[in-house]
This record gives sequence, structure tokens and C-alpha cells, in this order.
Amino acid sequence: MSNRSEELPGQKKSALARYREFFIGQDSWGAFLKYELIVSLLSILPGGLGILLRSKTGRWIFSSAGHGVSLGSNISLRHPYKMHIGANTAIDNDCMLCARGCDAEGFRMANDVIVSRGTLIQSKAGNIDIGAHCSIGVQCYIGAVNDIKIGEHVLIAGQCYIGGGRYHLEPSDRHIKEQGSYSRGPIEIGDGVWIGAGVIIMDGISIGEGAVIGAGAVITKDVGAYEVVGGVPARVMSTRTP
Repeated sequence: MSNRSEELPGQKKSALARYREFFIGQDSWGAFLKYELIVSLLSILPGGLGILLRSKTGRWIFSSAGHGVSLGSNISLRHPYKMHIGANTAIDNDCMLCARGCDAEGFRMANDVIVSRGTLIQSKAGNIDIGAHCSIGVQCYIGAVNDIKIGEHVLIAGQCYIGGGRYHLEPSDRHIKEQGSYSRGPIEIGDGVWIGAGVIIMDGISIGEGAVIGAGAVITKDVGAYEVVGGVPARVMSTRTP
């Protein structure tokens, strides 16, 4: 898929217009006021009162939100009108959800997903689809430069890195940052996968149903269903019985 720009909006616009374009993605004053109320004001309220108010009002700025969605404090939301958040999903404190690079309504979390504290889930140029009953550990980064699809009942331990892209290296007389990024393909993680702490999963990878990824592994090629892999780069260590 073609890359969508992650650059800041044009500098000829006013600061307020750039803010609305980058963070909210809509020009209407109604969208702006709802965003400011929920993200800027209510996000800093501590304790149960803050969670209650955010849970009641948060669905106003999502494309859709199921019953029982729980939003922690200091959450950053970018382009929330593209997001579908399933029932009983919980987003812990200090997380960021960004749908700037998604297609319209291309950011989806199904029911009963847990996103732990300090995790960033960001679309730079791809859609994100997270299945039901997934648990994502603390301080993870899921970054879509192409589509990312995570199946149901997936366990992701803390400090994992999933996605990202690559920069063109030639010509050498131009700064790498100026040459743009690309992806080797989407990431697909099957149902029931267990990903250990600190795992890195590169773009273009498919991980089959029921696979286990050992802590600290770097995944540079596809993992088959029910395989147990580990190491840098990861290799097959054993196979589970389905």
C-alpha cells in the first residue's frame, strides 16, 4: 500500500488549524470542543471519578464505542473519529492511540481488549485491527507503516515492538530522513499467540495461530502455527501440539 504522510500540516495554516488537523482530523468546532473536553480537561482527573466521566463521554469522539469502555488518565488520542473501540475494552494511563495514517474508520479494537500503561498504538500509513480478548503489556509500541492485524486471545508482554518501516538509503548525498519510508508488507498475528517481553516483530511478518515467541526474540521471518521460537534472529525451538 502507498505511504501516507506523517509530516506536520503546512506551516501556512494558523496554529489552531494545524492543531485540529494533526490531532483531531476534523475542521468542525463541535469536534474540536468535544476533543478538548475529553482529552485535555477530563484526561487529567484522577481516580474513579475521572474514569467514570471519561467512560461516559469518551464515546462522543470515537466513531463507535461499546458499553463499558474504560479510559485511564493522560491518554493521547489522534484522529479518534476513525476509531472503533469494542465493549469492555480498557485503555490504561499514559497511552497513545493514533489513527492519523488509517483509512476512514480503519482503527479497530474488538471487545475485551486490555491496553496496559504507557503503550503506543500508532498508524503512520496503515490500518490497525486488534481482535477480541487481547492483552497488550506495558510500554509496548505497535506502529503501522502497513496494515497490522492481531487475532483474538493474543497475549503481548511488556516492551514489545511490532511494526515500523524502513527508510530508503540511496542516494547517499541526501539525508535518510528526506528519502521517505517504505514497508515490506503487512503484519498478521494469528489467534492465541503468546509474545514474550521485549520481542521485536518486523514488517511483512506472519505469525501462525498458537505460536509462542520467546522473550527478547527478533522476528525477521514468518512463524508457523504452534511453533515455539526464540533468539536473535529467532529460530524454531520446538512445536506445540494443537
